[in-house]
Amino acid sequence: MTSFVGRTAQLDEVARRLSVDRAVTLTGVGGVGKTRLALAHAAAVHGSYADGVWLAELAPLRDDQEVVRTVAHAVGIRDQSTRDSMGTLVGHLRAHPRTLLVLDNCEHLLAECAGLVAALLSEATELRVLATSRSRLSIPGESVLTVPPLTVPPAVVSTLEEANVHESVRLLVDRARSGRGGEWEPSEDDVRHLVSICRRLDGLPAAIELAAVRLRSMSLADLDLRLTEMFRLLNRGSASTLPRHQTMRAIVDWSHQLCTGQERRLWARLSAFRSSFDLAAAENVCSSDELPSWEIADVLHDLVDKSLVIPDAGRVRFRLPEPIRQYGVELLGAEAPVVRQRMAGHYVATAAHVARSWYGPDELVLLRQVRADMPNYRAALEVLGAHPDALRLATDLARTRESFYNGWLPEIRSILEQALAATPPEPDPARLGALAALAFIVLCQGDPVDAIVREALELAETLPPGPVPAVDNVLGLVALFAAADAEEAFARLTAARDAMAAMGPDWAGDRSMAVVMLANTAALLGDAEQARSYTKQCYDELDAAGEPWLRIWALWTMAVAELRFGTAATAEELLRRALRDQLDIGDRWGPTWAVEVLAWITAALDQPERAAELLGAASAMQVMAGVGVAGMRPIALHRAACERRLRRAMGDRTFEAWFARGARITDYDQAVALALSPGEGLLTPAQTKVVRLVAAGRTNQQIASALHVSVRTVESHVARVQQQLDLPNRVTIAVWWQKQQP
Repeated sequence: MTSFVGRTAQLDEVARRLSVDRAVTLTGVGGVGKTRLALAHAAAVHGSYADGVWLAELAPLRDDQEVVRTVAHAVGIRDQSTRDSMGTLVGHLRAHPRTLLVLDNCEHLLAECAGLVAALLSEATELRVLATSRSRLSIPGESVLTVPPLTVPPAVVSTLEEANVHESVRLLVDRARSGRGGEWEPSEDDVRHLVSICRRLDGLPAAIELAAVRLRSMSLADLDLRLTEMFRLLNRGSASTLPRHQTMRAIVDWSHQLCTGQERRLWARLSAFRSSFDLAAAENVCSSDELPSWEIADVLHDLVDKSLVIPDAGRVRFRLPEPIRQYGVELLGAEAPVVRQRMAGHYVATAAHVARSWYGPDELVLLRQVRADMPNYRAALEVLGAHPDALRLATDLARTRESFYNGWLPEIRSILEQALAATPPEPDPARLGALAALAFIVLCQGDPVDAIVREALELAETLPPGPVPAVDNVLGLVALFAAADAEEAFARLTAARDAMAAMGPDWAGDRSMAVVMLANTAALLGDAEQARSYTKQCYDELDAAGEPWLRIWALWTMAVAELRFGTAATAEELLRRALRDQLDIGDRWGPTWAVEVLAWITAALDQPERAAELLGAASAMQVMAGVGVAGMRPIALHRAACERRLRRAMGDRTFEAWFARGARITDYDQAVALALSPGEGLLTPAQTKVVRLVAAGRTNQQIASALHVSVRTVESHVARVQQQLDLPNRVTIAVWWQKQQP
């Protein structure tokens, strides 16, 4: 993020109000800097809130039901259950009272946000809420702070020093300097132009940012001259009477005038995207006879140069700032239905491609793309409505397993349920696939699946004779998790695996999931020969395919098999390896089960206190994940055996004390750090990733690229690790790391 300029008085006022009032809303015209002010305050007070400062970005949302879910996810809840989301959020905030919640961009969901804030404040009596909105929330006790434009200089200023006293001048100089590579400085001859520009722009930060872009290719004098022409509509032709009540629309109108016809056309069409997009999406959705696809890259580049489109660090994805996107929606006008249909078609095809091809070495890249595009997928589903493609899109999203990897099971469940409800119950293989996908997710959440399975079976009877792998697969999963019936699970999952293999390479990912579930069945319920055979075959197959995520699950099954039929020491080595790999790839689902099994292993190693603490931590993680272990019978059976062993060894009171110590963990990453102790547990998971790469000889730039973070973030982690471990340099970090390895 660029530097934060000025706003000292407003920062002090926000802090003062939040010390007295529990809800403060920052209002003001679009582009005045409400979000930046809120984020600056959040950064300044981060250490003052024992339970954290959390940001919920609401701009992409369009559904009131998404508000509670988004806020819950923002505060760290990974709720995979069907419990009431509002109740879960309230319960979390009651347990974490010292919290500051920042709600950004509330204006398009004003009633929903107002109701949510009022309810949360009434239930969580120490909670503080800082909201940004173009309108007040109008709730009892709300303190409204109107964010003014940056301070502007008087009409006559003699020196550069005098001009720099004012925030708008400092912002313009800072952005101009950055745009010119940090080498540019204004001269005393430029003072009058600096003053004139800032006054004409009325101190609005967004307008100043856009103006600074033009300073890459023109002087301050040239920009000052042309602002008179560009603002003719705003000041009615008078350079001396610029209204102080100008809105962001006026600023964006001016930006629009700076664009070529092709830039305007692309800008309008890009507004169909609900979130960020990649170049391929822009080419497929936005091209036409007058804007051919081969021109899109160049025109997109020009929009990036004008700061109308923001690229990510790798220039792989792009997004329109929300005010710019909203303006583009109006520009789109009569073209909107056609462009949105093309957008929906693009994402139907993209989801189908990912569902067919996610299995293999490119899996993580594809899964991250699915997550980044999820708002666009939701927009596509809105466009499709009851069209059969909606059901195919929902099913393909489920087939990618992205919702497991990123921990968003409620979202994909909701998408599947809505698509099934919107489309007629016809004998269509796509509907059967959606039902099977939904049953798997519901089963993982520990909820009853009888009705879903019954509908799937009835639908399967109407299809042409032959193997029905979707039905065999879901019946196998029911046998495994709901009934703990190894024989039935083996039979059904084997039939599904073989039928999917016969369907060709497009079903390789689905087949691989059946292979993993067979290994799960063998590890959890099978005999020694089955456990060793199935888990080894599973690992060898996935490792040969270069599959990063499922291969780790194969390691998990091997650890369980080794615990049951081999040595606990070997099981621990396998499990810790799996957990480290899960951290490396950002898996937000697997570590819940890795910590669970590590507790079983630790009990077998005669470390009862640590085992009980890990069992408590696993329980806490499962609560955070919304998992009901009692509904996953094989896991529940092994957990019960572990607990009985620990109670015999420690006594009930001691066991419960250590279990409660682990269960008190309220942060997912803390639980993972505990599981990796004593050595790695000194570090957070993020620090662990960085240290491993430092030990491998990677530079900060290489680490930043590998972890998809900024170089500054890596530098911060390295410095923090050196401080925590009292290590003077990177070499000693590498030596320390090697000593921690088994």
